[in-house]
Amino acid sequence: MRSKRRNLIRIIAIVAVLTLILTSCDGREDSSSQGKKTLTVFTMDKLVFEPIMEFTNYNPHWGIEIEEGLDDLDNASDGIKKLNAELFSGKGPDIIIMDELNADKYIEAGLLEDITDIVEDVNGVSEKIIDNQRVDGAIYTMPMGFNLILDTASPDLNVSFKDFTSFIGSLNQKKCKLDTWYPNMAGIWYRTELADKISADEKIHVNKLKGFYKNLASLHEYTGNDPYNIYFWYENFRAISLSTLQCFDASRYVFDGENETEINVARDYIGNIVDLQLAYQFQRDGLLELSIFKDSSGYRYVPRYILAVNKNAENKDAALECIKYMLQDGQGYMMSALMFPVNIDILTDTIIESSDTRLNMKKLECMTDEEKREIVYSVSNLGNDIKTDIYAMEIVMKGSEEFLSGNADISTACEKTMDKLKIYYAEG
Repeated sequence: MRSKRRNLIRIIAIVAVLTLILTSCDGREDSSSQGKKTLTVFTMDKLVFEPIMEFTNYNPHWGIEIEEGLDDLDNASDGIKKLNAELFSGKGPDIIIMDELNADKYIEAGLLEDITDIVEDVNGVSEKIIDNQRVDGAIYTMPMGFNLILDTASPDLNVSFKDFTSFIGSLNQKKCKLDTWYPNMAGIWYRTELADKISADEKIHVNKLKGFYKNLASLHEYTGNDPYNIYFWYENFRAISLSTLQCFDASRYVFDGENETEINVARDYIGNIVDLQLAYQFQRDGLLELSIFKDSSGYRYVPRYILAVNKNAENKDAALECIKYMLQDGQGYMMSALMFPVNIDILTDTIIESSDTRLNMKKLECMTDEEKREIVYSVSNLGNDIKTDIYAMEIVMKGSEEFLSGNADISTACEKTMDKLKIYYAEG
């Protein structure tokens, strides 16, 4: 039953995405046959390219050509090196989707266009998100969407989400069994535990890294403890990469006619109204407790679909027009791609006006006014963003593979990881 019902809440988004891809592909063929110009767009993973294809419907004089960084490559580093070689030679794509890339390096090297005027000219965009994108007052990259982080657990478990160690400790006390996908949970805990620290200091204390690796080992035990899966996840970096759009996962709920079983324990990305309706309905039914992740800065968010324009773009004017479109009319598509739009005016109107919907022949009730106010308050009081450098993440997560697979003890695995991080940041 569970396998048949897996990922039910993503069906709506997947259908929308597939429809868009087919439509866009047809449009690109027409564009090519009529000799129209083409914008080139780089992305690490094609899973995050779809929304920008809408620009071709807005401006049919342009087609979109996608360059994928990972492509058939297993390593994120190979795709990044290829992009860097093009940019430093004065060439490269017109637009770069910067998700998982270290934008600071590209800004410092003068490779990205200043898009401050375009961003500030659009009404309704979250001021907090804009402020978080500023570098010395200027804006070079801008997310088109974002995810909040949702913590959920059965009411009787009293699971702590304070930090990774507290989380694992509370699972040990309750002897919980996590019914979730290890790469997703490992990735999201990397974001909330290490990404900020590594990004700020370009290093991490070895004891912090050891603690993280130990917690990953415990997490793996809770999610199946299959040695083959360790090899698969890390050999093919797509499986562990955070660009895989893992969001609120209905697979933790078993639908049996009109009934559901209790939720287990999860920390998930959330960026979809249907997901919120499902979560709040389960909370009203007493099946889970939920909270949106925040700290002293506010509600933390993961910037998504971060766009930048190549300083030497061949089609710079069209690229800038595309970004302005994506911040205005293109915002309506963000939730179909499992992320909230950064235009808070559009987002709050969508939340307030949301009505009931159906999921697997089950009616999901509209969120209550109180629930809607809670979400509107959250997106209106965002804190610091959670950015990830996929190159650094690959170093850390593949280092954990050595430990989890038994090929190295924890001290050796951490030592190798620390050395690789030092080399990476020293190379600039």
